[in-house]
Amino acid sequence: MEQCTNCGSSEFTEGKVNKVFNIDGEVIVVDSVPAKICKKCGDESFSRDTLAHIQSIIYGKPKKYIKAKSFEYA
Repeated sequence: MEQCTNCGSSEFTEGKVNKVFNIDGEVIVVDSVPAKICKKCGDESFSRDTLAHIQSIIYGKPKKYIKAKSFEYA
């Protein structure tokens, strides 16, 4: 039985999440990523196929460009 790596729960729900990556100083957002989401703590986990797909698309042409605010925790 699969367990959450964060809290140890074995209860998950399937969903889609938005992920933000910082690659070489460039912020990249990938929307609607399929994920298993822990029902207890909300931690997200991804299949190997999903991670491979993310890796293949983040170096391609983006669907759109967005403006974003940036803050530093001080």
